[in-house]
Amino acid sequence: MDTREKAQNVQLSKDMTLAGNHSLAEGNLLYQPKLDALKATLTQKYQELQVLFEAYQIKKTKLAFWYTA
Repeated sequence: MDTREKAQNVQLSKDMTLAGNHSLAEGNLLYQPKLDALKATLTQKYQELQVLFEAYQIKKTKLAFWYTA
């Protein structure tokens, strides 16, 4: 195998790698809408958790007050 063939093989390998990476990137972009929706749902759930935790803290404080009174 001469230098020219080696260079062609390297270029072909590079081109195939780039094409594979491009294909993977396009495939990953298909997941973006679902990922964004799941992130929004997670944010909403954390906000709900915060509200519930605050209500729990208030009830816990009231209960402690009743037991000490």
